[in-house]
Amino acid sequence: RPTKLTSQIRKRYKVPDEPYLMCLSTIEPRKNLQNTIRAFLAVKAARPDLHAKLLICGKSGWKTDSVFAGIDLDHPDLIFTGFVEDIHLPALYSGAQALCYLSYYEGFGLPVLEAMACRTPVIYANNSSLPEVGGGGGIAVAADDLLGIQEAMTKILMDQELRIDLAKAAKQ
Repeated sequence: RPTKLTSQIRKRYKVPDEPYLMCLSTIEPRKNLQNTIRAFLAVKAARPDLHAKLLICGKSGWKTDSVFAGIDLDHPDLIFTGFVEDIHLPALYSGAQALCYLSYYEGFGLPVLEAMACRTPVIYANNSSLPEVGGGGGIAVAADDLLGIQEAMTKILMDQELRIDLAKAAKQ
């Protein structure tokens, strides 16, 4: 049951009362938001009965236009929050079905660790430091594997037992 604080935060960032996947990063090419968004929209197209949103948190960085090239940014299942204050992140992580963090390269990947501390599973890229950070608390997939990303998203959204198991592993 959402607390008043969580409700206020959800309202501030326009997060509806529906399941959602979450992305958190500066919007720039290396963060691979393009494949994340394309995979999510493909999941929604394949399963129009699936009630879920993609929450895209972060401010614009460099080459933002190239990140969104060819993507319908007005799609009703995409929610752009802009910058999220650190103090509000735990509420957003805790409400998410999973954090999607499919960067091409990360030095560490702090959002992966933060989400898992909130018992939120992570769909993460199997490169650089992310497998070591994500471990058993999520699903690893190649950053360029659009079908693999779609499959991971579908599993997370459709399989409650899997989410529970990954959430337990994430906390550990």
